Amino acid sequence: MKAGISTHIFALHQLHGAMLEDIAASGFRFMELWCSREHLGYHKPDRVKEIFRNLSDNGLELVALHAPFYLSIAEIRAGRFMTLSSPEPSVRETARSEIEMLIENLPVEGPLPMVLHTGLTVSDNDPRREEDFLEGLEKLLPVFRRAGLLVALENGPSHHSSCGKIMELAERTGSADVGICLDTGHSNITGSPCDDISLCAPRLLDIHVHDNDGAKDQHRPPFGGNIPWEEFMAALKETGYDGSIMLETRGGEDPDTSLRESVRSAEKLGFFKDPDKGRKV
Repeated sequence: MKAGISTHIFALHQLHGAMLEDIAASGFRFMELWCSREHLGYHKPDRVKEIFRNLSDNGLELVALHAPFYLSIAEIRAGRFMTLSSPEPSVRETARSEIEMLIENLPVEGPLPMVLHTGLTVSDNDPRREEDFLEGLEKLLPVFRRAGLLVALENGPSHHSSCGKIMELAERTGSADVGICLDTGHSNITGSPCDDISLCAPRLLDIHVHDNDGAKDQHRPPFGGNIPWEEFMAALKETGYDGSIMLETRGGEDPDTSLRESVRSAEKLGFFKDPDKGRKV
């Protein structure tokens, strides 16, 4: 497996070279790029190219991407999400156009999974929201294919977006290019990560690893909540999965401390096979 970390840990900040240097110095080689507008700045092609140069300069290999689902930190704090399942047509169109802009400005060669939120976590349980999402995704699939990207639908922290529901949506697309990103923290709220890993195995493209108390989506480092990690890793091994598995821990206003804690949890999970890795503890 390609085990690493998402730049989600720096999500509240504009991504720059020093952050990628810190990730590399911590011992991580593989990473997932959190592609929000403020963090990555995908609306500025030159800035995106600079970030990709920084990745290469620091010996970091990009193995997954995360599509945007909000326009700004202020918007998401106000509870305004940019999703393909929004009840507002203008929001759905904005979500689609922002993802298209992102993909157009990404200097990547696939196949790589791009994680996509359905938005059904915050839906009103109206079945039309699922249909709107599938319609929007159908329009985007040619864009993904031209870029050599795969779509990894992420389960959310509500039963409207559980692994079972996300698997159902993936199958309804009828496309082999659509799979699943299993998010352990979200799964811990809606059910069991150990059960869900088996459920998602046939379409698994990416895994987000973080912990919580089973009640709230806290994005703590593994072993900071109540997920049985030894049991989860054993269940994962049984699936034969060999793709990306990414720590998606929350850095907040103090990402450096969170990075150190993430390194310690990564070592316990066996992410670092080289004893010299994980130096920044």
